[in-house]
Amino acid sequence: RMEAQLGLLKQFLACVKANPSMMNKKELGFFKEFIESYGGTVPADPEPETTKTEETKKEEKEEKMEESVEEETPIPYPTLSGLENVMQPDTEEFPMGDSKKEMADSDQEAFSSEREAAMNAMGEGEYDKAMEHFTKAVQMNPQCSMIFAKRAQCLLQMKKPAAAVRDASRAIELNADSANGYKWRGKGHRLLGHWVEAYTDFATALKIDYDDSVNEWMKEIEPNAMKLKEYNRAVERQREEKDLNERRERVKKAQEERAKAAREQVEKEERDAMGGGGMGGGMGEFLSQMLSDPELKEAMKDPEVATAVMEIMQDPSALMKHMGNQKVMNAFAKMKGMFGGMEGEDDGGHEHEGGCCGGHGPAPTEGAPKSAPSAPHAAPMPDLD
Repeated sequence: RMEAQLGLLKQFLACVKANPSMMNKKELGFFKEFIESYGGTVPADPEPETTKTEETKKEEKEEKMEESVEEETPIPYPTLSGLENVMQPDTEEFPMGDSKKEMADSDQEAFSSEREAAMNAMGEGEYDKAMEHFTKAVQMNPQCSMIFAKRAQCLLQMKKPAAAVRDASRAIELNADSANGYKWRGKGHRLLGHWVEAYTDFATALKIDYDDSVNEWMKEIEPNAMKLKEYNRAVERQREEKDLNERRERVKKAQEERAKAAREQVEKEERDAMGGGGMGGGMGEFLSQMLSDPELKEAMKDPEVATAVMEIMQDPSALMKHMGNQKVMNAFAKMKGMFGGMEGEDDGGHEHEGGCCGGHGPAPTEGAPKSAPSAPHAAPMPDLD
């Protein structure tokens, strides 16, 4: 029936409406010419967008992501006390000895002599002299934790907290239970304003060997240490939340991009199915055959006839109201003559199924003009006799 062929035409027109640029295809030139012959205009293909480099796309994506993530409110730094006693880090370094060297038995007496001389000098307040003896003792026995802890104590007296922290850390490396190592390292951190580190070292020293002076020092810096611990926790929580939000944003962007790509693919496949491969053997061939006939082409130049034909193609029942229009009926009679073989009359043949995506049309019905080509997938024209 004619409704099948009209359905194909509707699909073609819907495809053109959704993708007007397809009218500029070479194989649809006849249809473009038909539209322009009535004063219509086919839009030109849009100018291709300037291709952006991968780097530019990445920068734009990062900028959008940064804008989408809420600006974080800075965590206020706590107000601390005792800052007037904080010292600038010292830079002088002292020999640490060969870490792989083991003291020879022959050096034991000399080592003990240097250690005793250093302790005596420090007791008398001669710290430079004490440092000379401590350094000689360190070079003789670089595996002695106690000598590093004592030299750290001397360095603190010399107002060299950074060097004292290095010596005390070495003492702890050599002996994890060095209470003096933690004690003097904690004091060095305290003089440098490292409140949390100092508090931790004092607490460890007290666990190993209780000391009243260490306990007093820890109480003095406890308020600062607690404030900074809470501040550090708040900063860490904020950083973790920011990282989580950024990860969520990246996941959301990726999901949106995948969904967009999927939609575009579906739309492309629909356009290809409706207006791609089928145009060569379906609706495109039908229109080409119809307009290739000089009489039909001339008749379609009449706006009244063209309008009636388009109306009937969209709504076959509209044929009834044009029955009295001889020009329209003559055009349909001519079309019936061209495609009469698709009436599907029970004359030994059968109707063939068709669609916009290809296939072979039915053979011409006996009696149709031999010169008229058959229209693939075409529906029968209405019987006007």
